[in-house]
Amino acid sequence: MPTKKNDQAHIEQKNFTPVRKLLGYERIDAPEALSLVNDLYRNEVRLLMNFFVPRAKLLSKERVAS
Repeated sequence: MPTKKNDQAHIEQKNFTPVRKLLGYERIDAPEALSLVNDLYRNEVRLLMNFFVPRAKLLSKERVAS
C-alpha cells in the first residue's frame, strides 16, 4: 500500500503519548542521560508498545448526519 502525504501526523500522534508519559516534558541536556534514554526507548519501550499495549483499528465508518 503506498503511503500518503499526510501519514506523518498519524505516526507522530501515535508516538507522542508513550514518550511524554515516560519522560515528561522536561528537556534532557546531559549527553549521558540522552544516551540512556535513547537506549531505553529503542529496546524496552519499543517492545512494550509493539507487543503488550493494545491498539484499536477503525474497521468501518458510518455517517449519521451531515
